[in-house]
Amino acid sequence: PPFATIVINFYRAPARLFVTGGMELPSAEGITQGCPLAMAMSMDSSLAKLVKDFMELANRLIDVCNKQCSAMTVSLSMDKDFRSLVRLTSAKTFSPIIIPLQSALSVSLPADFPAKEHLPFPVNVAMIVSFQDRIEVLPSVQKPKNIWVKCSDGSTYEMLCKPKDDLRKDCRLMEFNALINKCLYKDAESLKRHLHIRTYSVVPLNEECGLLEWVRHTSGLRHILNKIYR
Repeated sequence: PPFATIVINFYRAPARLFVTGGMELPSAEGITQGCPLAMAMSMDSSLAKLVKDFMELANRLIDVCNKQCSAMTVSLSMDKDFRSLVRLTSAKTFSPIIIPLQSALSVSLPADFPAKEHLPFPVNVAMIVSFQDRIEVLPSVQKPKNIWVKCSDGSTYEMLCKPKDDLRKDCRLMEFNALINKCLYKDAESLKRHLHIRTYSVVPLNEECGLLEWVRHTSGLRHILNKIYR
């Protein structure tokens, strides 16, 4: 599993930990080994529950992505086909997990340095509460699925569960497009013309499937070309 890979990489060899002043912190018991996640979990026990819920949510969403559908299937039921996902999010002890929207994942840099009170991420972000029952199966070869996520801000957000596609390249492409947008915002002429690339969040769940933010009021290039040539 991906989490096991992280642990193996950090615990493969002893780590040397240094604190302010150049002093070395011994790690003879191998509790943290310099792993930021393990260090945080050792200080806050509730973080272990958050990591567990997050991994469970990712696994259940992978099940949604890989659900086999026939050529005639146009919709699925979250309550009937993915009961484990419904039970997970409906539990009272389910951890607050941010819905992966572009607006929630974007980092802002401070205008002046040093900025001790600067918050790089948005403060009021939407948390996942539950999922709508209906799942739309799109009529393409890989049968991606549209899901609707109900969040703590009272809104419902549409996401795409895409199977059999390595989305790590798409994720890097969105990061590259974000850099291009920063360059466009710095140019006066580009800013005047409102030039920018519409980006969206891409969350790879493993090497073969992932979650994408659904961008409304857009059309795919293939759909546009089909309308023109028909």
